[in-house]
Amino acid sequence: MFRRFPTKDALIAAVIDATMRELASVAEEARSEAGGFERFVRAAAAAYAQNRALIEAMTRCSHTPQVEALTQAVQRLVRRAQSAGEVRRDVKVEDVLALIPTASRYPNVILDGLRPPVASATRA
Repeated sequence: MFRRFPTKDALIAAVIDATMRELASVAEEARSEAGGFERFVRAAAAAYAQNRALIEAMTRCSHTPQVEALTQAVQRLVRRAQSAGEVRRDVKVEDVLALIPTASRYPNVILDGLRPPVASATRA
């Protein structure tokens, strides 16, 4: 195994490569559609539900091209969603990725928490 993969991180990166590429593709596609941020969060949560080691692997392999490409794609998606008023201005890409495990169980709660607060027309 170590003839093909020089380090354990290289092996882990190879294992998660397809998932990282797929999620980066979803993030890029989602930038051009209304509600795309929600679609990405749900897709990432589903990927995590199928592979609970995904977030740990991403953290461990954060320096790899696959994870960097995903992070950049999600950053662009977050910025677009913030510009469209779909996501709070104070949300960072790291926040979104860190919330994916919780979103796999409580997607609506996480998505509601990431949305900007609705200004109330009347206050009691």
